[in-house]
Amino acid sequence: MSAAFLSGITEHFPKADVVLDEFHLVKMLSEAVDETRRSESKGTRDTKGTRFLWLKNPSKLKEEERVKLQALVEGPDYGQTAEAYRLRLAFQDLFNQSRRKAPHYLATWLDAALESGVKAVEDVAETFFKMRDKILSLFDHRISNGVLEGLNSVLQSAKNRARGYANPKHMILMSYLIHGKLELSPDALRAG
Repeated sequence: MSAAFLSGITEHFPKADVVLDEFHLVKMLSEAVDETRRSESKGTRDTKGTRFLWLKNPSKLKEEERVKLQALVEGPDYGQTAEAYRLRLAFQDLFNQSRRKAPHYLATWLDAALESGVKAVEDVAETFFKMRDKILSLFDHRISNGVLEGLNSVLQSAKNRARGYANPKHMILMSYLIHGKLELSPDALRAG
């Protein structure tokens, strides 16, 4: 979503539709929830172990975590965090909407987020408002860069293990070796 990335896409691929994927959008909201939690937890006792309760999806919570989170949501100490959490979950539900209902759902969510009184969420909502056409383009294309991110992660790990490559061709070769899933065991080489 950076301005440099978007201007590069516009310049070099003027007919391309930019699609913002669910993972990065939800990540921004999760960071807003965590920022709000940190702000509210200053001066509050019993803050240990609450971070991941707010960041996990409800379906991933164990029963005791669900009970603890419910107490936090209903308690007096984390009102803003509870609202940020609720808005994050509501935003995630956008991706369960049909293409026809998604624009209205997003507009309703943006109104609620911009009026929430939770600064970190309002900041994210302002960004989402500017990018709403790129968010909704996901419903037209249903694509994600998750596979590419995974490949890049593996390649970055190889680069770190090697402490860098002096020659870019060696990095390219390593990429082919890693991502080509070649069988390089002695038995496979003899059979080949």
